[in-house]
Amino acid sequence: GINAEYGVCIVLRYILSSGNKVLREYELDAFLATALSPQLHCGPSFLYKITPGVRLTARGCTIAHLFVRGVETVLLANDACNYPIGLRFCFIGNFFDGKLFQQKLGQCRANM
Repeated sequence: GINAEYGVCIVLRYILSSGNKVLREYELDAFLATALSPQLHCGPSFLYKITPGVRLTARGCTIAHLFVRGVETVLLANDACNYPIGLRFCFIGNFFDGKLFQQKLGQCRANM
């Protein structure tokens, strides 16, 4: 069956194929690192501890917003197509967290 990572891939593929160079390579790496991070499954108490030392940027917030809007579109299409992606995989917390993304984005930017 289809799982949550497919939704991530669908959204990132759409963003990358838009014709505009919307994402930089390290930003794509940050999205993938976030989606595949075992830290997502450590529970909310772990994710809330990330905030100190994580530098929020306007760019990071903008591309995270773009990504979440893309996920919402995929979920709408999923609903219209009778849920080929199972509902248990549609919870965005299974593959994205804004604080974790900002942390990964900072790490990926530093490693360019």
